[in-house]
Amino acid sequence: MKKSAVRLLFILICLVFVISCSDDDDNNLQSTGVNGKPGKVIIKYTDPNSKDTDVFFYYKADKLTRTKAIKGSVLDFNYENNELKSVYTSPEDKEVADGHGSTKFSKESNKIIIESWGEPSSDLFRWELELDENNIPVKITEMGMYSPSGANGELSKVRDGEYYSVFTYDQTTKNLVKQIVYNIGTSNIAATYEYEYDNNPGAISKIYLPLWYYAYKAYMNREYRNVYNRLFFNYTNNIQKEIVDTEEGESIVNYSYKYNKNNTPVSMGSDIYGLPAISITY
Repeated sequence: MKKSAVRLLFILICLVFVISCSDDDDNNLQSTGVNGKPGKVIIKYTDPNSKDTDVFFYYKADKLTRTKAIKGSVLDFNYENNELKSVYTSPEDKEVADGHGSTKFSKESNKIIIESWGEPSSDLFRWELELDENNIPVKITEMGMYSPSGANGELSKVRDGEYYSVFTYDQTTKNLVKQIVYNIGTSNIAATYEYEYDNNPGAISKIYLPLWYYAYKAYMNREYRNVYNRLFFNYTNNIQKEIVDTEEGESIVNYSYKYNKNNTPVSMGSDIYGLPAISITY
């Protein structure tokens, strides 16, 4: 009887161990309160019928490893030799079929080659991001869209790129202060974006992703000015104003903050579309 009880207890302990370690990869990661890094962002909506979205940030060995938006997307950051090599996207809701994708990064001389695809399409998009001698992003160029054309993974270009963008950074703070988008075919300016910042520590200043990654995101999200997207401009300080000049005219977006005792933002809002502020915990 005693041996049976001991055996049963051993089995129960093993089951608890397997359940706790196998069903949730987040258990192997560290979240809120890691050396001043964001742990959770709450995105609110003006529609009272829409539930707030919680975005969790996870870290491993002091590196951002995952962001998970409830009922949204999971982004997994993958590294080799401490260098960011890819970001894999999947739906947080496992019952959602589409929503998988991948963005890969490879360095060639002074350029970062970026290749990205996402469901439901199998097409691949390619960009080249140029760096100066100090690894500051200076230009990103759309190289075009490619489709699989052979059994061995060959790709054929099906569409040329339309735009390239030139970046201007404050060499001291590493804040992005201007982005000018040009049409590749004509070299005419399609849009100009100027950014102003406060002097407080940026909300993501403790997330040590490479500066070029944020330049890539600034280009990709230049027309999507919701507050959560602009959180990732806060590489050193916090963006306060965005001046956009396009063929339709000029527009200005202002961003506002509430700070903690360390002068780090715990709330970030804007005057665009009346969107409510996001809250940030560390």
